[in-house]
Amino acid sequence: MPGPVRLAVVLLALACQCGDLPRDNPLDPKNPRSQRERVILAEAFVSDDPAAAYCGYALDALAQLEAEVGSAHLLIAEYHLPNPGKWVDPHAVPEARLRYEELAQTGLGIPDVFFDGPAGRVQGAYSAATAYDRYRRLYDAHRTSAGLFTIEGEVARTNAEVKVQVSLARLGSQPARALLLRAVLVRDLGMDRHHHVVKAVFSGQRVEDLQAGEVVQSTFLLPASAVSGGDESLIVFVESGEGANRVVEQAASLRL
Repeated sequence: MPGPVRLAVVLLALACQCGDLPRDNPLDPKNPRSQRERVILAEAFVSDDPAAAYCGYALDALAQLEAEVGSAHLLIAEYHLPNPGKWVDPHAVPEARLRYEELAQTGLGIPDVFFDGPAGRVQGAYSAATAYDRYRRLYDAHRTSAGLFTIEGEVARTNAEVKVQVSLARLGSQPARALLLRAVLVRDLGMDRHHHVVKAVFSGQRVEDLQAGEVVQSTFLLPASAVSGGDESLIVFVESGEGANRVVEQAASLRL
């Protein structure tokens, strides 16, 4: 990717600008019973290596699930892993391996798919049908959890860069601590099994303490050349916990 992708983050606690919204509005962060639908993030670790034939089944199964539930409810990030000395995958990025090792402490092997973190792991895909059944069960189970965060963003472009301003709000009545706000740049390459290819992984920004009803803002910056393909989006997600207890709490996709 031409030029380095930079992440500039400024966190600022804001008073929620909710105007005259009634306090019983479920989308109002100041309402202690507020919540939103949970958007599920599926992180798939794959390769175009012909020897990794099962990766195709996994991606076909994810495509079927996305077609059924809609991209407003399921976001997919396809991380292509490098295989030095054996296969040169043109879509592999070094950061993909680092993210994989965050989610999977042991038993590395592709295809490997994670629905909202390590607890939603599905490894292997002996057929698209069996992979789909496993993915569907996990998706349905995760959708029953309330979404206690909301992520919104605005995109501004110049000739030199793309600036994405993101607002993260804590819903419900309880504070949240030790959060990590993250983002990945995804490109649709316009061909089967390559509609959500991760092209860049941003370093996470920690949010140590987010009170109920509080909003923080972050700014992601990347060079205009990084999004010149015409069909890119930024998947932004908030994560809690560490290691095997890591959980993706909410996700959003911002078209660039």
